[in-house]
Order: sequence, then structure tokens, then C-alpha cells
Amino acid sequence: MQSGQSTRGEKNRKPNRWVIVLCASLLVLAVFWSVEPLLVYLLLALAAFSLFKILQLQQTTESSQSRTNQSSLERSYESIKPSQTWLFWQDVKEIFRKDATGPKTPQQAKIFVALVAGFIGFIFMITILAA
Repeated sequence: MQSGQSTRGEKNRKPNRWVIVLCASLLVLAVFWSVEPLLVYLLLALAAFSLFKILQLQQTTESSQSRTNQSSLERSYESIKPSQTWLFWQDVKEIFRKDATGPKTPQQAKIFVALVAGFIGFIFMITILAA
């Protein structure tokens, strides 16, 4: 009984921890924005990562709550064919799962290569625009 309560308490504290990290990084960024450009980049990266973690933790808690609320009829209902956008994001999630070893299908390999090329191009464009 105690272990179940402690894990729920930890799950509630994790988003709060990332909210504090986000607020602190934005506060430090507001104070030291003109000191060093590297500091600005690092603090923006920290703020973006903490915002990502906040959204990720909220999504996992919402999905676990929605799974418990579904009836057996809703679980067995078969919906219409999914869209290409949905399939694309499912492939992306499958590639970057914690226990995944990498792309398993040729479609996932193409998506992975496109994402890596996009990230490299994005970083290249940021360095050009910042210079």
C-alpha cells in the first residue's frame, strides 16, 4: 500500500520539478541574456527540454487515465483507416522508443534518415542565421 502511494506521489512531483526547471532557466535567461551568447543557447535548450518533459509527462498521465475509463465496447470498436500523418507519427514514436533498437521497416528507415537530415539542416540554418 505504501509503495503504491509513493509512486503516485513521485509521478505528481515529476511535472512540478520540470516546471521549476523551466521557470528557473527562463529567469536566469532574463537576467543574463546579454552576458554570453553561449549561455543564452544553453538556457534556451534547457527551457525547451524541460517544456518537452512537462508535455510528455502530462500526456502519459492523460493516456493512462483514459485507458482506465474506456469500456470493453470502446476497446473492441474498430475505427476507419488511419491517416498518413498518424502513421508517420506512429513510425517516429516506434523508432525512438526506449527499448527500440532502431528502424525495423524500410519505411521507418526512410523516416529516420529524413529526421536526421532535417535536424542537421536545422542546426546548419541556425548557425548561418546566428552568424
